[in-house]
Amino acid sequence: MRRMKASFVAGLCAAFIVAGYSLTACIGEDFKVGTAATDADGGEAGPAGKDLGAACAAAGECASANCADGVCCDSACSGTCEKCNLAGTAGKCLPVADGEDPDKECPTTPLPPPVGDPDAGVADASAEASADPFVTPDSGITSDDNMCAGSCNGKRACSYPGKERTCGSVYCGNKTEQGRASCDTKGHCVFGVEECAAFSCADGSPGCKKTCTGDTDCLATHYCDGPSSTCKPKFANGTKCTSVVECKSGNCVDNVCCNSLCGSLGSSCTSAGNVGTCVCPECPTGACSLYYQDEDGDTYGDINGTPLPIGNGRAKYGCEAGPAPVGFVANKLDCYDGAAGIAAQVHPNQTSTTWFSTSYTIPGKAASFDYDCNGAEAKETREYPANTIGCGFCNSKISPSVGCNFQSTCVTVGQHAGLDCQSNISINACAVDATGVFAGAPTTSGFRAVTACGVTGTKYTCGQCSSSGGTNVASTANVIQRCK
Repeated sequence: MRRMKASFVAGLCAAFIVAGYSLTACIGEDFKVGTAATDADGGEAGPAGKDLGAACAAAGECASANCADGVCCDSACSGTCEKCNLAGTAGKCLPVADGEDPDKECPTTPLPPPVGDPDAGVADASAEASADPFVTPDSGITSDDNMCAGSCNGKRACSYPGKERTCGSVYCGNKTEQGRASCDTKGHCVFGVEECAAFSCADGSPGCKKTCTGDTDCLATHYCDGPSSTCKPKFANGTKCTSVVECKSGNCVDNVCCNSLCGSLGSSCTSAGNVGTCVCPECPTGACSLYYQDEDGDTYGDINGTPLPIGNGRAKYGCEAGPAPVGFVANKLDCYDGAAGIAAQVHPNQTSTTWFSTSYTIPGKAASFDYDCNGAEAKETREYPANTIGCGFCNSKISPSVGCNFQSTCVTVGQHAGLDCQSNISINACAVDATGVFAGAPTTSGFRAVTACGVTGTKYTCGQCSSSGGTNVASTANVIQRCK
């Protein structure tokens, strides 16, 4: 054992322990060093109190004078969400891990019950926000505050769930809004009205849908993307599209969302600098119209005209309000438009008394005599292929005395011959004119055989009867069957 000597003035004395040794000192006397403190077995003892992390029941047992959570601790460790006996770190006061709450320090605190109908506030709150009335279920709504209990956040404090956690009923109040019980970050379960995002709140669904099988499962601002079964925002004008449901405007033209149906001829939604806006390149300020070439100047456009780049160029786009491109007109009624001289004589409403002996031919088509473009060929000279007697006379039958006979001889002098006999339908007999001559044969000239347009045939011209019972000899001439 080590001893120390010291000299002090005799008088006042004191005993104390320093560094494990028993010391006695008196003022005015020698400084006496006592023996070292001993343990129960007579050996030397360490400093008084337990080390950090040692089990304890009271603070006086610990060298640190802090007993927390049953162990000697480096601090009082009495705050929220902190522990001194965490596994592997006993004796150190550390925060409880995020999401844990071993001592239940973060309980929920239920709100006082609402006065009156608990659903009334939900419906009323939505009434102003939506034109579509918000309706709560007849069966009522439920909530559970316990689902909103908190836990430690790893930073010596409590954390409570927010709106992301549902704690009760979810229901469709209308097509665009749902009612839902959710946590409020303070440990309470409360009701609120939420607008659906992308998906609709369809009838029969418990709340806003989360997948879609058709556009009705989406809000009006979205469309259902089939491959992903998700509602996606509709596109703005100018965005590529494959269906009208993808576009905010409801118009998908030329595979882009367009500001209109763009049905005007020549208009496009993909014109450079105007993608998504319907414009006519030839008329940027208005609607377009198609005009047809009038090469022969007869005021009628080419019925076969088509615009470039895939057509024959005999049609062209221009402003609907005019003027028409030079050499073009708005109608396409001319069945033969061209530079040839005869082309100017071929057009609708051809009322000229002129009959034509030659045909016109449109390239790639057969020859035609349809000069008035009505789809038929009108022949100048009538044809009577059933006539077998030539110029004859129309006389009433003797027995029965009804109808007419077409005969080669006449009944009265001066009776006019013709190439056919037409009964007077009203009396079903041959009519007698004012001179007493039987009528019914008004056609006095024509071909006795079908004669094609432009072909020469024998034309018969009938005269009058010179004597009773006589015949009529027709004059003939070879003429061309003219048409128009």
